Amino acid sequence: MANARTAPAAAGATVRDAVQWTVLFVDGVDIAAGYQAIASELASDKPALVTAARVAGPGVPGALVEIGAIAAVVR
Repeated sequence: MANARTAPAAAGATVRDAVQWTVLFVDGVDIAAGYQAIASELASDKPALVTAARVAGPGVPGALVEIGAIAAVVR
């Protein structure tokens, strides 16, 4: 989640500005437990679309979860 907070900050946004999240779990990881671990980070008064999927392996070797987000900021 550290990068999920850092990347939007570079554009003047926060995780609360996310309108869509993609969470990829490596096969064998308990999706419910993994989602509960990050649910507080995804909570917002403006709920975003969340897509979760099981994958054979993420882009970062050895990682168990990969998280991506799309944020929208109105200026």
